[in-house]
Amino acid sequence: MGVSQWNFHGGPKAGDHYTPVAFPGLPRSTAPDVRPLFYGMWAATVATANASSSWAAAVQSSNPAIKAHALRDAAGATLRVVVIHKDLAAAAGDDARVSVALAAGGGPQTATLLRLEAAGNATARAGVTFAGQTFDGSADGRPLGTRVAESVPLAGGAYAFALPPRSAAVLEIALR
Repeated sequence: MGVSQWNFHGGPKAGDHYTPVAFPGLPRSTAPDVRPLFYGMWAATVATANASSSWAAAVQSSNPAIKAHALRDAAGATLRVVVIHKDLAAAAGDDARVSVALAAGGGPQTATLLRLEAAGNATARAGVTFAGQTFDGSADGRPLGTRVAESVPLAGGAYAFALPPRSAAVLEIALR
């Protein structure tokens, strides 16, 4: 396509608003400051992998501030459901119960859950992780930590899990 550069919402300087990655020590070379927006983009990349498109899945929750989007990859092999707990007023520990059922009935016995979480409140700039990995303290721009994927069993025709306030998750269900 001829793209040589792509800049999301700002520039590389520490003071730039809405930039996913900043370099606080510019003009000198320093470790990148990976911002929360980048983690959201990372989760979105996982959720939309392999030319995914919208798909039907029934998502129910104990909290009306839970939002969900189901995406099936082009090969029909994987369904990914992005679930976001948008209740900014919810107290820590006030996890929402989430239940995901496939429109076409049951699926495999287990699914995989990848969590996007931030320590503290919705404006946290440090302590952000996706699937257990973080860029906090990374000197070379690679994520630190071991990737964590939780198993979520199929029970009663649905995959159920708790989602803390101000967090999100990608539920991956292998369809074949």
